[in-house]
Amino acid sequence: MEKEVAARVFAEVEHVDQLRAAIRGCTYFDERRVDDYVVFNYKMGHADTFPNPALAPDPTTREHWLLRRECRGIVFHAETGALLARRFHKFFNVNELDETLPDRTLTKSRIVEEIDLQATGYVVLEKLDGNFVSPFYTQGELKFGTKTSHRNGEARQVNAFVASHDGYLAFSRDWVDRGFSPIFEWCSPCDKRVVKYHEPTLTLTAIRNNKTGEYVLYEEMQQSAAQAGIPVVKAWRGSAESVSDLLAKIGQEEGLEGCVLRFDDGRMYKIKTSWYSTQTVNSDLICQERIIWQLILNNNMDDVKGSIKAQPAEGEESSGGRRTIELLRKKIDRFSAQLYGNVEAKARELLDRVIQARRDTAASGGGSSEAAQDARQLAARLEQEAAAYEKALVRRLVKRFASLESIERLAAGPGDGGETAYREALDLFLEETIGFMVEGTEKKHTFDTVVRPLGSSLYFY
Repeated sequence: MEKEVAARVFAEVEHVDQLRAAIRGCTYFDERRVDDYVVFNYKMGHADTFPNPALAPDPTTREHWLLRRECRGIVFHAETGALLARRFHKFFNVNELDETLPDRTLTKSRIVEEIDLQATGYVVLEKLDGNFVSPFYTQGELKFGTKTSHRNGEARQVNAFVASHDGYLAFSRDWVDRGFSPIFEWCSPCDKRVVKYHEPTLTLTAIRNNKTGEYVLYEEMQQSAAQAGIPVVKAWRGSAESVSDLLAKIGQEEGLEGCVLRFDDGRMYKIKTSWYSTQTVNSDLICQERIIWQLILNNNMDDVKGSIKAQPAEGEESSGGRRTIELLRKKIDRFSAQLYGNVEAKARELLDRVIQARRDTAASGGGSSEAAQDARQLAARLEQEAAAYEKALVRRLVKRFASLESIERLAAGPGDGGETAYREALDLFLEETIGFMVEGTEKKHTFDTVVRPLGSSLYFY
């Protein structure tokens, strides 16, 4: 019976083509190659990114919607398509979506399944304020990687930590060789986090079956880790009669990000403490337009949606408050989708300009003998043509991407792999554009004169 329930919670995954089919035509996801593997991630999370699989119109769509929720750093071998690592599926805060409301709710004539603590076994685990990492084989070696790569600065820190601490590699190799993905949380005093850590720690938080997506039960994970001397995420010591009771009790904790309610069938829900929410979501700041943009572009709006509470006026039915919450969440989702679409369109426009300018520069005699001179010519041409609010971003893009191989190939003309090269270049341009805009939200003047025009002058309020 347990395996039948788990099969309904997760899709079985064996080959990269399953993920490609699931995200085809949806721009909210990213496939990126690193060395001998490809990794899938979502770029922005809102209702359109992760529709509720329970409301899918047919089995194929349901499987695709389940697979979309696996795009949190899932890794495949680039040549064989074999699955290498399956990280946490995308899960949400209690109260963030209709499907994560703590009681039974009627939505669009559909009954949304309640979160029932009595239905099956569960454990409540402390939520660490770090980043998840997991080991997988790349180029014949077992390496730890973040959700994007094993080569970035954070991954290098983790691999150095693992190399100097006994137990991690042997423990990980044993599980990986059996077709599982151990998932750890990396917490470091070097990271800018709400919860402060005095020393780096690497804590086991889950072990997942690569094929089925099932999670090893907490007790079994504890026993295996204890034998290897590996620290394991702590279970919350309190007790609760219902999800509402659990929310109230965890909400009062201090010095803790929150907890994860994890059912034995693999369903998970985040519960944030009030202390943590006040550190990350200032109610005064959230009224500022630039902070809304910053949260959306940083992909942090889920915490805001999960913490939204509406207090109905005295004498009103509680459903009125719920309708207020639902309307506000829908407004956030619509605005997020529109903003992301506008930013992606701007990144595409800038990429097309760079490609055309690179072609023109090469045609006028540049392009081979002096790369630095070519870059200067390219920057000068693009900056001259750019609008005032675009100039700083154009300089940044040209500085980083003027000699990018994929752009050189695109500028040279169509050929094998042209579509893939364009997609890779667009992903990089989009990433850099979003980073530039996030930095610009720190100051109101920069936001008003540069960031908002880049997003096509949208207004949330």
